[in-house]
Amino acid sequence: MEQIGDLIRQAIAQSSPQYDVRASVGLCLVTLWPTSTVSSSADVLCAALSSSDAAMYRAKRAGGDRVEWT
Repeated sequence: MEQIGDLIRQAIAQSSPQYDVRASVGLCLVTLWPTSTVSSSADVLCAALSSSDAAMYRAKRAGGDRVEWT
């Protein structure tokens, strides 16, 4: 999963060569089961978004231009 985040971070850095653009990326892996209800899936996705957001802020606090995941 960290490799995916690093590819995203590199793509952002290379998107504007004339500017020094850096990215802090936070990722969270979620598995939804086919039997999940819509409301339980929404709860899981909401928690995943919160978790990946926290990971992104950990990356920023660690100096930025890096990937953190949960």
